[in-house]
Amino acid sequence: MRFRHRRTADLLEELEEMRWTLAEVMVDINKWEFPLESLNYIVTKIEDLEAESSRRRWLQHQPASPKWPNSDTERFEARKRLASALKERWTVEDYCQDILQMYLEERGQRLWGLCPLPDHMESTPSFSISPSKNVWYCFGCNRGGDVFSLVGFAQGFDHFADQLDWLEQRTASFDGTEVRRAG
Repeated sequence: MRFRHRRTADLLEELEEMRWTLAEVMVDINKWEFPLESLNYIVTKIEDLEAESSRRRWLQHQPASPKWPNSDTERFEARKRLASALKERWTVEDYCQDILQMYLEERGQRLWGLCPLPDHMESTPSFSISPSKNVWYCFGCNRGGDVFSLVGFAQGFDHFADQLDWLEQRTASFDGTEVRRAG
């Protein structure tokens, strides 16, 4: 009932965004302060959105129902390919050194540096990168993830789509080339 006032296109867009969010959570569930609660919320929201989507699909065949928006599967697949290409191009180590201009010190199999996140000032390195896994974790502020989550925290983006777009633009200006544009 709570979605009935919304346009179907908006509902489908939110459903896609929640699926991306679920994928982000699953990449590194340990970075979330309340992982089970976060996961339960996202899964419940997806189930609610899918239930409303199913109801609307059934209604589309009824007389006088509005036209169903076109599925944008090609655009979704193109965005997934873009995300993979950007993740290959930008390792966490490259992003920290090239964009954030961080000094990283190698200790064992990890790289260490001062946390670059705007709301965490520190004097001793607690920011750790695992180059073999291409993930990061800050033991000072208890946040971590992949290059996209780091872009989100460092640049202030809450949504994966914004992180993806920012990294795509930065790649084009940094390399002088363009990563294949999604949809």
